Amino acid sequence: MSVALPSNRPPHPNIPWAVFWILGYIGFTQIPAAILAVAWLLILMLVAPPTDAELREAQTSPLGLPGMGSGLAVGLALAQVLSWAYSFVLLRVLVGRDWYSTLGLDRVPKAADLAAACALVPGMLIVGNSIVALLPGAPPPTEAVLGKETMAQFEKMIRAWPWWTAVLIIGVGPAIGEELFCRGFLGRGLVAWHGPRIGVLATSLLFGIMHVIPAQAAYAAVLGVILHVLALSGRSLWLPMIAHFLNNGLSVMASCDDSPLKPWLAAAQQAVEARPMLFLPVGLGICAAIMRRLLAEKTGGFPPGPRG
Repeated sequence: MSVALPSNRPPHPNIPWAVFWILGYIGFTQIPAAILAVAWLLILMLVAPPTDAELREAQTSPLGLPGMGSGLAVGLALAQVLSWAYSFVLLRVLVGRDWYSTLGLDRVPKAADLAAACALVPGMLIVGNSIVALLPGAPPPTEAVLGKETMAQFEKMIRAWPWWTAVLIIGVGPAIGEELFCRGFLGRGLVAWHGPRIGVLATSLLFGIMHVIPAQAAYAAVLGVILHVLALSGRSLWLPMIAHFLNNGLSVMASCDDSPLKPWLAAAQQAVEARPMLFLPVGLGICAAIMRRLLAEKTGGFPPGPRG
């Protein structure tokens, strides 16, 4: 059953409601995932107890405890499935039974739009890696506070994952769940309530905050703007989904040891991180040029929904 909203009001949600639904998203997806990951780790420790040396090492680097890598994988996999379910329910109840067409998911994107989505990915990768590299890492507590140390440990853990597993969990999962929730649900309401500029900025800022780790949140917010422009210009959520998938998928394929693309992707990532001040303008320039072309050719906005 759809929730009837007054016809003279923009689609749900506005900013206060968006914050509420984000808290629900985090609680619904992350708490069960953390419980599963911890339970998985405890079972592994009972089956194959860690050595004294491994326990001593875990005191300074808890994420390095044996079993954390596989525990992280099953926990993140559950979180992605729950994010799909959470987003689907919100869209079905608060957008309506035709939410699929409202978000443009019933139309195949034009070839030019698909090309633009793919062309944005190199710029997105350059921007993301440059921003993280520019964040201060010294003195030592700064790196921990910003989460750069956590991100480095996370990258180290996924190196042992099969590359296709990493692509499914970190590439496909967020490309569906986060785009349905952020651009599809939150973005539709915030743009309707506050206009394209404020709506896109608010959605992107909230998208960054959802990632919790400050270093990750910083570049996620910037990439959120790019993804939202794709959604609005192409009038279809398929476009940010594709760009999001390629961005995340290529990122993890630069880390996984068995990835066939690792030598080239890792070398490119290291080059960017070595000279972030040089590469950041390049990445921003690529993204700005493509987004300017998209916005010049088309008017923004998802097709109006049944109540908006």
